[in-house]
Amino acid sequence: MTESMRTIDIIDVAIIVVYFCALVYIGKRASGKNTTQDDYFTGGRSLTWFPIGISIIATWTSAAAFISAPGWVYQDGLRAFIIVINIPLVMLICSGIFIPFVYNLKIISVYQYLESRFGGIARTFVAIGFLFTSTMLIGVMVLVPSLVLNALTGLSNLVISSTILVFAVIYTVMGGIKAVIWTDVSQMAILWLGGVVIFGIAIAGTDTGFVNGLDIVREAGKLDSLDFSWSLAINNGVWVSILGYGILHMQYWSADQSQVQRIFTARSMKDVKYSFWFSGVLLNTQFFIFMTLGLILFIFYEGKAFSDPNTIMVDFIIDHVPIGVFGIIVSAIFAASMAAIDSLLNSMTTVYVKDIHERWVLKNRGDTASMFVSRLITLAFGVFTAIFVYFMGDDPKSPLVALMGEYTSYLTGAIFGVIVMAMFSRRTNEIGICIGFIAGIFVVAYMDYQYEFDWGWKSPLGLIVTCIVAYVVSSLTGWEKKAIAEFTYAGQRKQLIAEGRIKEDGVYILPGKFEKRSYILLAFFLFQFVFLYYISI
Repeated sequence: MTESMRTIDIIDVAIIVVYFCALVYIGKRASGKNTTQDDYFTGGRSLTWFPIGISIIATWTSAAAFISAPGWVYQDGLRAFIIVINIPLVMLICSGIFIPFVYNLKIISVYQYLESRFGGIARTFVAIGFLFTSTMLIGVMVLVPSLVLNALTGLSNLVISSTILVFAVIYTVMGGIKAVIWTDVSQMAILWLGGVVIFGIAIAGTDTGFVNGLDIVREAGKLDSLDFSWSLAINNGVWVSILGYGILHMQYWSADQSQVQRIFTARSMKDVKYSFWFSGVLLNTQFFIFMTLGLILFIFYEGKAFSDPNTIMVDFIIDHVPIGVFGIIVSAIFAASMAAIDSLLNSMTTVYVKDIHERWVLKNRGDTASMFVSRLITLAFGVFTAIFVYFMGDDPKSPLVALMGEYTSYLTGAIFGVIVMAMFSRRTNEIGICIGFIAGIFVVAYMDYQYEFDWGWKSPLGLIVTCIVAYVVSSLTGWEKKAIAEFTYAGQRKQLIAEGRIKEDGVYILPGKFEKRSYILLAFFLFQFVFLYYISI
């Protein structure tokens, strides 16, 4: 990090102020159509594929990808890209199997399904797991812009993070999920603009130019990315990406409320699938561009060593971005951070209201929480996460993108295991699934403490342990064959086939069927390997 703080020009301040005012305006505009809880949490199920697809990308991206990904590549080369190379394949599987099943249930929280399948205890266990991981994720997402503004102004991280959360809470409270999605669209536009500007400045500042500079990064080994070794200790290997990070991402896009809630806002299955196909290609394209910026910075700084990869982009922005443009870049960093934070805040509110408050506090009355209560809970989560960020610390040394995965990987496999058993096994009861869920978490934690292996393997380990323990315990405690056919994968398929409901609007609503158009994701997945191999030779 640079020692001196940059003096912020009035033009930069004006740009940042306009950005924040625009967010509040969008939130206010969206709030006018929120009259029911369904409007607040699902947008009246009226949104099309394009804003949903952009919001899917925005929720995943965060400022950590914008700031940390270039520094990660600067340090480790394009091997860092392998962590996301599985995403098109994951999107293909989710859009054909998991997402149609969940969308057909017409629920608000994905964890509502678990009560229909198992019971209230299982639903609550997984809901609490989601709230826990989301709190950790918000902590990292708030930390990134805090690092930037701390370097600029000297303000404490508490003041900076509180400012970020206050504005995210304001428009989320006012407009609900619809405000979140539409602000995500505008925030991604700002982020992409900021990325283009930094690209131009960095390339213009290199002595060799980007094409000639590729020889420098190639000689430094920064283009070597494909490692097919089966060693469990290798970071960012091909197999840990497909089998490890792939499970992590599959859980994220099929069983994590922050993403699945976007699916519930879609007006049709066609919009759901188009949003996945669109984001499955664009997300990795965007991430590769962010990472290419790391190569450009390596050329720009002539391979200079940095003690902390998270500060490379920060140093460049502070030292080399001109007045006016600086305000756009800072707004882009805010945009990336808040686009992920607002989604998590809204989803955390949804999960608490539907899976905990209404299930346990209002259970005797059978009421739904009011709009006032829902908004109040959003505010409460904003305050809670601000406190969490304060105690989290402010000087991470590992790349923040990887840090986010490490924080959540203790629970993701177990959460996904619960969903998998709910969908595909009728011989699993609530006792078994709860014990399996706990066992999945503790076994992962124990193995991580005892042995050294890449954190990407934690998710499949948690999945396998949860499924095996849940099945065994259910068998020992005597599972009961209840009327749950419509809540299993096979049961839903049988029901839809009997009703003759296979397709709507040219896409399959039947889980397990894949449109020919969806295989563009498979082609793109394979193309990535060919491209990475080609540029490395």
